[in-house]
Amino acid sequence: MAHLKYKDLVKFLIEDEDQKIYLKELADYRKGDIRTYIKRGIFCVPALDELDYILKKLDLTIEDLGLSEETASMLDRGFIIPVWGSRLKPLFLINYSWLRDKSKKYINVYPAENREYIKKMKLYGAHNLKQGLIEDRMFVVEGAFDVLRLEQYGIPASCILGTKTMPYHKHFYARFTRVIFVSDEDGSGDAVYRQFKKDIPHAERLRITGRANDVDEFGGSNTREFQEWIEYAKTLGVKNRNLN
Repeated sequence: MAHLKYKDLVKFLIEDEDQKIYLKELADYRKGDIRTYIKRGIFCVPALDELDYILKKLDLTIEDLGLSEETASMLDRGFIIPVWGSRLKPLFLINYSWLRDKSKKYINVYPAENREYIKKMKLYGAHNLKQGLIEDRMFVVEGAFDVLRLEQYGIPASCILGTKTMPYHKHFYARFTRVIFVSDEDGSGDAVYRQFKKDIPHAERLRITGRANDVDEFGGSNTREFQEWIEYAKTLGVKNRNLN
């Protein structure tokens, strides 16, 4: 998947009118920020034959993504969220669609090569590593759109895309003095935080106020409560460091 270039993808999204229409639909549905979605290279595959068109625009093929035809078919009819590494190299893809059954809204699509190794690096938000190191803090949330919501306000965030903390996650979060966990408020948040705290002992918790279930939903409410919460989160734990 290394042939997928971050700058080429973002340039394509900025210039392609159809993609901007699709991303506006996503932003309207989630009450999110289309600029953040474009910045992170999110694109839409409304039908499987559209994937060939998109790849040709990027001068790529299915093989360049490291996907078999069977795996590539998993990209049909959905929004594709590239999972970037800390150097903006693509690791794998997430196919998102709110039209599918709740348990299948998110489907991880891994390249054939190094598949098992990459699955052990299952983290969204590694692209925020540099900012996180400069500020010496990293927010942890439960979903990719929660990460994007905090990024919209300039906050470095990540999520482990599941409940299991793996060795890669422990190494990643050990690099920050402040690890601020914001769990969903759906009834399981306490248990999720307890498990994360067990694996990352220096983690601390920041609760969501109001009636929202998660950070993204909270941000979409655009209430005074959210504005107060996000202003507090913007400065929480910031410690500018010189990395030179």
